[in-house]
Amino acid sequence: MASARLRNFPLPAADDPACAPVVRERLTAERERWLQQTDEATQWTNDHVATFAGGWPSQRLIDFAVTYSGHARMLMLSSARRRPSWNCWAT
Repeated sequence: MASARLRNFPLPAADDPACAPVVRERLTAERERWLQQTDEATQWTNDHVATFAGGWPSQRLIDFAVTYSGHARMLMLSSARRRPSWNCWAT
């Protein structure tokens, strides 16, 4: 997932002479843009899951889509408050 890779990319230290402040600012802005896009995507998916999954032939598939969209949205809501490092699965 691109947003996880972007979150895990280490920012250069603020006093690193090899990194201009504008680069740090742009990388931070890009991280925030990805987080915003993921937030909007989970909102849309959760709001419209009945529309795109309601016509599927299997109740099992419908339940999967509804559960997935709900879980994805709840994850975004919980993550947005804490601003995690996104590396909880790293070993």
